[in-house]
Amino acid sequence: MVSVKEYLKDVDVRFARHRRDRRMQRAARRRQGLSASFIAVTGSSTKSTTVTLLAHILSGAAPTRVQSRRNSLPPVLRAIEDVRRDERFVVQELGAGHNHFREAAELINPDVAIVTMIGMEHYSRYRTHDAIVAEKGQLVRALRPSGLAMLNGDDPRVMEMAGMTEARVVTFGQGEGVTYRASAIAAQWPD
Repeated sequence: MVSVKEYLKDVDVRFARHRRDRRMQRAARRRQGLSASFIAVTGSSTKSTTVTLLAHILSGAAPTRVQSRRNSLPPVLRAIEDVRRDERFVVQELGAGHNHFREAAELINPDVAIVTMIGMEHYSRYRTHDAIVAEKGQLVRALRPSGLAMLNGDDPRVMEMAGMTEARVVTFGQGEGVTYRASAIAAQWPD
Protein backbone atom coordinates (compact mmCIF):
# COMPACT_ATOMS: atom_id res chain seq x y z
CA MET A 1 0.00 0.00 0.00
CA VAL A 2 1.26 3.49 -0.95
CA SER A 3 1.37 6.06 1.80
CA VAL A 4 -0.41 9.39 1.37
CA LYS A 5 2.95 11.15 1.44
CA GLU A 6 4.33 8.96 -1.40
CA TYR A 7 1.13 9.39 -3.41
CA LEU A 8 1.20 13.18 -3.06
CA LYS A 9 4.88 13.26 -4.04
CA ASP A 10 4.08 11.26 -7.19
CA VAL A 11 1.20 13.62 -8.02
CA ASP A 12 3.50 16.63 -7.51
CA VAL A 13 6.13 15.13 -9.84
CA ARG A 14 3.56 14.36 -12.55
CA PHE A 15 2.01 17.84 -12.22
CA ALA A 16 5.43 19.54 -12.45
CA ARG A 17 6.32 17.45 -15.52
CA HIS A 18 2.98 18.37 -17.14
CA ARG A 19 3.52 22.09 -16.44
CA ARG A 20 7.08 21.90 -17.86
CA ASP A 21 5.84 20.08 -20.98
CA ARG A 22 3.13 22.69 -21.58
CA ARG A 23 5.64 25.49 -21.10
CA MET A 24 8.04 23.78 -23.53
CA GLN A 25 5.27 23.52 -26.14
CA ARG A 26 4.40 27.21 -25.78
CA ALA A 27 8.07 28.21 -26.00
CA ALA A 28 8.60 26.00 -29.08
CA ARG A 29 5.66 27.65 -30.86
CA ARG A 30 6.99 31.08 -29.88
CA ARG A 31 10.51 30.20 -31.06
CA GLN A 32 9.21 29.13 -34.48
CA GLY A 33 7.29 32.40 -34.82
CA LEU A 34 10.25 34.66 -34.07
CA SER A 35 12.31 36.16 -36.88
CA ALA A 36 15.39 36.74 -34.70
CA SER A 37 18.55 34.76 -35.44
CA PHE A 38 19.27 32.37 -32.58
CA ILE A 39 22.93 31.76 -31.74
CA ALA A 40 23.71 29.09 -29.13
CA VAL A 41 27.08 28.51 -27.49
CA THR A 42 28.28 25.43 -25.64
CA GLY A 43 31.61 23.97 -24.61
CA SER A 44 33.42 22.84 -21.52
CA SER A 45 34.80 26.32 -20.95
CA THR A 46 34.64 29.91 -22.29
CA LYS A 47 30.86 29.80 -22.95
CA SER A 48 29.95 32.88 -20.92
CA THR A 49 32.83 34.94 -22.28
CA THR A 50 31.94 33.96 -25.85
CA VAL A 51 28.24 34.77 -25.34
CA THR A 52 28.99 38.09 -23.66
CA LEU A 53 31.49 39.25 -26.31
CA LEU A 54 29.33 38.12 -29.23
CA ALA A 55 26.19 39.75 -27.79
CA HIS A 56 28.12 42.99 -27.25
CA ILE A 57 29.32 42.99 -30.88
CA LEU A 58 25.87 42.15 -32.29
CA SER A 59 24.12 44.74 -30.12
CA GLY A 60 26.06 47.39 -32.02
CA ALA A 61 24.18 46.32 -35.16
CA ALA A 62 20.70 45.53 -33.81
CA PRO A 63 18.77 44.87 -30.60
CA THR A 64 20.08 41.66 -29.05
CA ARG A 65 18.75 39.37 -26.30
CA VAL A 66 21.42 37.62 -24.23
CA GLN A 67 21.07 34.65 -21.89
CA SER A 68 24.32 33.81 -20.15
CA ARG A 69 25.76 32.08 -17.08
CA ARG A 70 22.48 30.42 -16.05
CA ASN A 71 22.53 27.85 -18.82
CA SER A 72 19.98 25.15 -17.98
CA LEU A 73 16.49 24.62 -19.39
CA PRO A 74 14.53 27.16 -17.26
CA PRO A 75 16.70 30.17 -18.26
CA VAL A 76 16.61 29.01 -21.91
CA LEU A 77 12.80 28.90 -21.73
CA ARG A 78 12.64 32.29 -20.04
CA ALA A 79 14.89 33.88 -22.68
CA ILE A 80 12.69 32.59 -25.51
CA GLU A 81 9.54 33.73 -23.70
CA ASP A 82 11.03 37.21 -23.18
CA VAL A 83 12.34 37.89 -26.71
CA ARG A 84 10.91 41.16 -28.00
CA ARG A 85 9.77 41.41 -31.62
CA ASP A 86 12.37 44.11 -32.34
CA GLU A 87 15.29 41.95 -31.19
CA ARG A 88 17.23 40.74 -34.20
CA PHE A 89 19.62 38.38 -32.38
CA VAL A 90 19.27 36.00 -29.45
CA VAL A 91 22.58 34.74 -28.04
CA GLN A 92 22.18 31.87 -25.58
CA GLU A 93 24.55 29.81 -23.45
CA LEU A 94 23.77 26.14 -23.07
CA GLY A 95 25.64 24.09 -20.48
CA ALA A 96 25.87 20.35 -20.07
CA GLY A 97 25.39 18.67 -16.74
CA HIS A 98 21.68 19.39 -16.65
CA ASN A 99 19.05 16.77 -17.34
CA HIS A 100 17.50 18.59 -20.27
CA PHE A 101 20.40 19.55 -22.56
CA ARG A 102 18.89 17.88 -25.66
CA GLU A 103 15.46 19.41 -25.03
CA ALA A 104 16.99 22.87 -24.57
CA ALA A 105 19.09 22.50 -27.75
CA GLU A 106 16.07 21.39 -29.78
CA LEU A 107 13.98 24.20 -28.33
CA ILE A 108 16.59 26.81 -29.28
CA ASN A 109 16.82 25.21 -32.75
CA PRO A 110 19.74 27.52 -33.46
CA ASP A 111 20.61 29.30 -36.66
CA VAL A 112 24.24 29.25 -35.45
CA ALA A 113 25.81 26.76 -33.01
CA ILE A 114 29.23 27.53 -31.55
CA VAL A 115 31.25 24.86 -29.71
CA THR A 116 34.23 26.31 -27.86
CA MET A 117 36.06 23.24 -26.56
CA ILE A 118 35.70 19.82 -24.94
CA GLY A 119 37.44 19.25 -21.61
CA MET A 120 36.90 17.17 -18.53
CA GLU A 121 35.05 19.82 -16.52
CA HIS A 122 32.04 17.48 -16.46
CA TYR A 123 33.97 14.32 -15.57
CA SER A 124 31.84 13.49 -12.53
CA ARG A 125 28.74 13.24 -14.69
CA TYR A 126 30.02 11.97 -18.06
CA ARG A 127 33.25 10.11 -17.18
CA THR A 128 34.68 10.19 -20.76
CA HIS A 129 35.41 12.69 -23.49
CA ASP A 130 33.21 10.64 -25.84
CA ALA A 131 30.23 11.07 -23.54
CA ILE A 132 30.83 14.83 -23.37
CA VAL A 133 31.10 15.02 -27.17
CA ALA A 134 27.82 13.10 -27.49
CA GLU A 135 26.07 15.45 -25.03
CA LYS A 136 27.35 18.74 -26.43
CA GLY A 137 27.02 17.47 -29.99
CA GLN A 138 23.26 17.57 -29.50
CA LEU A 139 23.45 21.34 -30.01
CA VAL A 140 25.07 20.80 -33.42
CA ARG A 141 22.41 18.18 -34.27
CA ALA A 142 19.67 20.68 -33.35
CA LEU A 143 20.90 23.22 -35.93
CA ARG A 144 18.51 24.30 -38.63
CA PRO A 145 19.51 22.78 -42.00
CA SER A 146 20.24 26.29 -43.29
CA GLY A 147 22.29 27.01 -40.15
CA LEU A 148 25.97 27.35 -39.41
CA ALA A 149 28.14 25.29 -37.07
CA MET A 150 31.20 27.16 -35.78
CA LEU A 151 33.60 24.61 -34.34
CA ASN A 152 36.95 24.95 -32.59
CA GLY A 153 39.29 23.53 -35.23
CA ASP A 154 42.11 23.19 -32.69
CA ASP A 155 40.12 20.66 -30.66
CA PRO A 156 39.88 17.23 -32.32
CA ARG A 157 36.93 16.28 -30.10
CA VAL A 158 34.96 19.32 -31.19
CA MET A 159 35.82 18.51 -34.80
CA GLU A 160 34.09 15.12 -34.36
CA MET A 161 30.86 17.13 -34.34
CA ALA A 162 31.29 18.28 -37.95
CA GLY A 163 29.58 15.10 -39.13
CA MET A 164 26.58 15.60 -36.84
CA THR A 165 24.85 18.17 -39.05
CA GLU A 166 23.87 18.87 -42.64
CA ALA A 167 24.39 22.58 -41.94
CA ARG A 168 27.45 24.48 -43.14
CA VAL A 169 30.50 24.00 -40.89
CA VAL A 170 33.26 26.57 -40.37
CA THR A 171 36.19 26.29 -37.99
CA PHE A 172 38.14 28.74 -35.88
CA GLY A 173 41.40 28.49 -33.99
CA GLN A 174 45.12 29.10 -34.18
CA GLY A 175 46.15 26.04 -36.17
CA GLU A 176 46.71 25.53 -39.86
CA GLY A 177 43.69 24.67 -41.94
CA VAL A 178 40.99 26.40 -39.88
CA THR A 179 38.49 28.64 -41.67
CA TYR A 180 39.11 31.61 -39.35
CA ARG A 181 42.61 31.71 -37.90
CA ALA A 182 43.68 33.82 -34.95
CA SER A 183 47.31 34.92 -34.98
CA ALA A 184 49.56 37.39 -33.21
CA ILE A 185 47.52 37.01 -30.02
CA ALA A 186 48.95 38.92 -27.07
CA ALA A 187 47.80 39.77 -23.59
CA GLN A 188 49.35 41.82 -20.87
CA TRP A 189 48.14 42.14 -17.31
CA PRO A 190 48.83 44.38 -15.51
CA ASP A 191 50.26 47.05 -17.77
